Amino acid sequence: MIAAFGITIFTGLLAAIPFFDHNSFNHAVRKHTVGYNYSIDLPHAETSTALERRLLAQDLYIGYPKTGKIDSTIVIANDVINPLTKDNLSLWIQESKKYLHEFEADQFTICIKADKNIKINSMISIIDILRENNVRHLYFMTSKCEGLRVNNWPTFFEFTKDTSYWHPSYAEFLKEREQTKILTIKITKDQFFVANSLISKINLHGFLVDFVKANSGNYSIDIESGDESTYQNFVFIIDQIRLSILQLRKKFAREQFSKEYDFAKTYWEDRALHDTLSSIYPLYFYFANEKERTYLKQAQKR
Repeated sequence: MIAAFGITIFTGLLAAIPFFDHNSFNHAVRKHTVGYNYSIDLPHAETSTALERRLLAQDLYIGYPKTGKIDSTIVIANDVINPLTKDNLSLWIQESKKYLHEFEADQFTICIKADKNIKINSMISIIDILRENNVRHLYFMTSKCEGLRVNNWPTFFEFTKDTSYWHPSYAEFLKEREQTKILTIKITKDQFFVANSLISKINLHGFLVDFVKANSGNYSIDIESGDESTYQNFVFIIDQIRLSILQLRKKFAREQFSKEYDFAKTYWEDRALHDTLSSIYPLYFYFANEKERTYLKQAQKR
């Protein structure tokens, strides 16, 4: 009895000793090293949310080297601060997923921490590599230390019914799009165009609300970008799309169900409500790379 009592006290004392937290320390060192070597000014967004499953996520830093030419090719650095090129990015992804179970690999998430001045086309070329390596979940991290959660749709050229991550073929995809109301937003430098008409940042939100409401459950929003468009404008568009859709979900939940809707909480606490609202106002948008946009335009002319 005395021995057991002594072990209990000893165990309690051990638990009370503030041992050195190596994980926290290493994370702080990595964060400081990234900030010291690279210039990364995160974009701003209103609808950012906290990352839900941090254990299945990897940070991907995209910025400019503080030494050397500022206009040089963007630097990609991961959690271990090794600069990555587009050539070895695929290898890094596969190494990061190697010890995950099949379900965990499907939930694997990349948190993109990119400078707001990075050109969108450079970003999309990186996203293409992520898509080709079956990375289906992205968080575009923002200045709030949170992120915009995005489903990373696969590239249609790489996936068929015989692959593990099957996606409808272009023919089926085009057939579905024929029945869908499509809104295309083009970003040219700091300007936004809808149906070839210039639209201001102030008016974009109201325009999106009206479009989504008028085509509930049957719409798609496509994002196209020019060579000089910045990542901040890209994030702004995604943020406005999310803001408009979440606003309509909240209003519908109050009026039809007398419930309050919160994107993160409702998903876990009231899945039935979340699924209903998602079917009426799906959070669906698509950013095609140049190869896919060209294919779509040619196919639509046939």
